[in-house]
Amino acid sequence: MAQLGTVGVLFLLFFVGMEISLPQLVSSWKVPVVGTLLQILISVGCIWVCGLLLDWSISRIVVLGFVISLSSTAVIAKVLQERNQLDSELGRDVLGVLLVQEK
Repeated sequence: MAQLGTVGVLFLLFFVGMEISLPQLVSSWKVPVVGTLLQILISVGCIWVCGLLLDWSISRIVVLGFVISLSSTAVIAKVLQERNQLDSELGRDVLGVLLVQEK
């Protein structure tokens, strides 16, 4: 059953990817790259504060910070598609950040 779910997510990402204009996405590379870096830094920073208060090891803080900074591309792409915002400026920026996170 888990394999069927994986295939479903792959198809969803494939069809969403077909609707994305790659040249348009590449031309606005600054928002995805800066947005991804800020998201990671803020997530790790927040977990760092919590980790210091809870006396966690640095490795645990960093791993949890990165886990928190990840988001589900498939879920967010589906929400954008359902709201017809996939082709909007905000939708392209959000997808750009998600695609940078995936790589």
